[in-house]
Amino acid sequence: MLCPDLLETSSTIQITSDHASDIEEDHPQPSGLQSLAAPVLPVETIEGSCYDIGNILVPSKSIDELCTSIDGLSTGEKFSLMYHHVQPPNVLPSRFSHGFNRRFQVSWLQKYSWLLYSVKLDGIFCGPCSLLLSSEKRKDKGQFVNKPFSNWIKISSALLDHSKLKYHHDCLQLAEALRGSILNPASRVDVMINNALQLAINKNRHILRKIVRAIFF
Repeated sequence: MLCPDLLETSSTIQITSDHASDIEEDHPQPSGLQSLAAPVLPVETIEGSCYDIGNILVPSKSIDELCTSIDGLSTGEKFSLMYHHVQPPNVLPSRFSHGFNRRFQVSWLQKYSWLLYSVKLDGIFCGPCSLLLSSEKRKDKGQFVNKPFSNWIKISSALLDHSKLKYHHDCLQLAEALRGSILNPASRVDVMINNALQLAINKNRHILRKIVRAIFF
């Protein structure tokens, strides 16, 4: 089971309108980031599960338990969590901070396509980093990777800082490679090697048949 709770699932992330009373700052999309737009093609689904990263990266778990949980996910499950994550509800929880009620803004999912919002935790993760960073490299990481970020008043600087990290860009590339392997299996190196090997076998069989015919007939 991917998660213990039964939350509403979604095959694509649909962006809902922000509440007029919410406080939202302008957060421009950093340059050089690859888009993680959800594809339309069907993906692996798990009966009785929901795609909320908060059901995997539970704050009460130790770092070793978190690594075990991530390592236990299949490629299809990681793909579904990144590209078919549960969508935010129409009404989002708010927290009073610095004189205002502040809450997650769904428009951030458009501006930062690698973001995942956990309905369960009311916090955000970096999808590629939280799901694809190796256990060795993730052990000293905090928010966005092992823990949810929810300090909305500092969201602008936090997203910008995370987007500049080298391991973040490495994980973006891994996410694109994973996406390609799911949507276009023929592009995988192991598939291409197997195909080339099968072509060589078929060619050799054809040559062998000709040799046998020449000898006996």
